[in-house]
Amino acid sequence: QNLEHLLRSDIDVELVLTLVPGFNDRDQDIQAIADFLRTLGRTPPLRILLFHRLAVSKEPLFRRIYPYAQRPVLPSNRLAEIAGIFRDNGINARV
Repeated sequence: QNLEHLLRSDIDVELVLTLVPGFNDRDQDIQAIADFLRTLGRTPPLRILLFHRLAVSKEPLFRRIYPYAQRPVLPSNRLAEIAGIFRDNGINARV
């Protein structure tokens, strides 16, 4: 609802999507996100961010286990593939 409200205004909006392997990087996940974005009255540009494990070094500081420490990083060719899926759906996506 917040996004829909912003898109009804004259505010410039850019969406940011962090791809987390095994969480939201499957083709069906990407297609579901694209399908949702196409339902909006105005489709904002989308910036795709690469998941990283840099927060692992902060575990002692926050006294918490970083649950994604063992997740792999997506290869750059997969990021380009995903951006292509969004662009094929009429969404201005960049990595």
